[in-house]
Amino acid sequence: MTKIDLKDIMRQECHIFLDSLWETKTERKAVYKWLACKMRIPLAECHISKMSVTRLYKARRILRAAARKKRKKAV
Repeated sequence: MTKIDLKDIMRQECHIFLDSLWETKTERKAVYKWLACKMRIPLAECHISKMSVTRLYKARRILRAAARKKRKKAV
């Protein structure tokens, strides 16, 4: 039986929203820079795999809102 960790679930959810915001590697870097700014953390600490559960919750909230906004613009 596989243990499902909350941190793993949060990482997966953050990546779903994050990946919907970029298409090229250049855009991916820009999204991480934008996220670091929004979270008020250093860019070096702004990587989904390096975040604590607390930071993942904050990142998920920010990324989900941005993904929804992008989707509304596309419609």
